[in-house]
Amino acid sequence: MRRAFASKGVLVDLVRLTDVLSLALSSLFAFSVYNIAVLHEAESWPVATGATLIGILLSLNIFGFFKVYDFARLRDLRYQWLRTATAWTMTLVMLIVLVFLTKTALLISRGWLLIWWSSSLGGLLVARVITKHMIEVWQESGSLRRDVAIVGATDHAARVIAWLRDEMGSEVSLVGVFDDRGARAPSEVAGVPVLGTTDDLLAFARENSVEQVIIALPTAAETRVMQTIGKLRQLPSDIDLSLDLAGSALMATASRKNIGSLPLLHIIDRPLNEWQTVWKALEDKVVASLALIAFSPPMLVIAALIALETPGPVIFRQRRHGFNGRPITVYKFRTMHCGQSDPSGGKQTVKGDPRVTRVGRYLRAMSLDELPQFINVLQGRLSVVGPRPHVPTMMAADHLYHEAVDQYALRHRVKPGITGWAQINGLRGETDTIEKATSRVEFDLHYIDNWSLWLDFKIIVLTVLRGFRDPNAY
Repeated sequence: MRRAFASKGVLVDLVRLTDVLSLALSSLFAFSVYNIAVLHEAESWPVATGATLIGILLSLNIFGFFKVYDFARLRDLRYQWLRTATAWTMTLVMLIVLVFLTKTALLISRGWLLIWWSSSLGGLLVARVITKHMIEVWQESGSLRRDVAIVGATDHAARVIAWLRDEMGSEVSLVGVFDDRGARAPSEVAGVPVLGTTDDLLAFARENSVEQVIIALPTAAETRVMQTIGKLRQLPSDIDLSLDLAGSALMATASRKNIGSLPLLHIIDRPLNEWQTVWKALEDKVVASLALIAFSPPMLVIAALIALETPGPVIFRQRRHGFNGRPITVYKFRTMHCGQSDPSGGKQTVKGDPRVTRVGRYLRAMSLDELPQFINVLQGRLSVVGPRPHVPTMMAADHLYHEAVDQYALRHRVKPGITGWAQINGLRGETDTIEKATSRVEFDLHYIDNWSLWLDFKIIVLTVLRGFRDPNAY
């Protein structure tokens, strides 16, 4: 079972957001208690609002200066209480000085400032206690542990492993070492088992969590390193190179990064990182939920028409490639005569295909047979937008798709989707030539490399405008 990796960057940003909300609500509370309930005046709310916004902006900078948002210190309550109280007090002092210099002191109530300071401080400290508890829960469950694979059963790999253990401790889980020397490789490196070759790593990553791969090969193995990087590009993982290859030509193209104080060359990013993963998941849940609500009446009508025309199940289930090449079950409305469909997908549908029913032909032309896949999105198997999921036996001309197109496996680095960049650009239907297959993959990879919420929105809108009638969909 794949364990979800919780991004530390996202968690720190959530703490910042919690602080902003706490400061804003505390300001509102202070204004309600003092200005309205005690002084019986509300006319100064524009000034109080402006002071609150300035105070929040100051606090974010001062909190950062005091390293309040250092993830490693979020569990240290003594550190957090002292730093947060000091930083928030300094923020109010700077705000008071700013008010004095701008000669607006008479417009701001000292009582409101005092209540805001004390109530905000209480809220900030309570948030630290909750944050500490949540981090401990996530660490206990393993959600904050980054699963790392090492490529290269070398002495340098042993040093990298020791470095990671000493500096990162429980924040990193070393899942295994992989080396293409096969039987010549040792059975373990620094206590971490050697689990096979890089091909075995690709298979391992389909069943297990691998957030990062560190290549720890010797300086003289630059050709081997380049071959390894080319093979591992299909993984939806960060790919990093140990700086033992400091003299490599890769130095000119790769960026430096650190895990603790371990220096690395960063070669390949995961397709979606940090907040991108959050926004993509939120987009999927919202759009799929709204689509199912909106389309539920026509879906019931479609189901009835299918059942009335031909006997058999209304929903057709088919195994396809999912995220990272894992097999998933995809739902569609049945569009073929029962018993004549091809669950393996080896035989593509062609124009005038006699297996397709009358209702099915209309559903395919209008793309309405895809509507049940919004259920797959809510299940987490698909995204609304992404490369279309293919069956393992998908053909390009007379060749298997994954053998005909070199970069085919790279499209599995993100979840497949109901619609995609290739589909809205007219690349649908039969792939009867290698050129068509290659072009479709190129469009899929363009989408992955240039992902944004705006691009997804554009694809969804164009799908609605173009996708309901497509001459290539039969």
